[in-house]
Amino acid sequence: MAYRGPLMRDVLHALGLRDAASVFCLAVNDYSVEIPTRDFHDWDVILAMEADGAPLPPRETGPLWIIYPVSDHPELGGRVYSERLIWQLIRIEAR
Repeated sequence: MAYRGPLMRDVLHALGLRDAASVFCLAVNDYSVEIPTRDFHDWDVILAMEADGAPLPPRETGPLWIIYPVSDHPELGGRVYSERLIWQLIRIEAR
């Protein structure tokens, strides 16, 4: 699948959160994770909105999914980063 969406660093900049140390992310099912914003500057993490040109289905992974470029960077394949791949995202707050 080809996922598309803006880079998280650009989202933070647009929201005026560029200087935040981390962001708290909440999913529909109450799963939450705190992500250091350094990740968004070190890697091309996207806020996926589409898969293969179609919106992400809310019953699966949509409306939004934070996706790390794991296939391009094997060092992102560990548990720490897999826990940050939050889907069904409904809230992002600066910390």
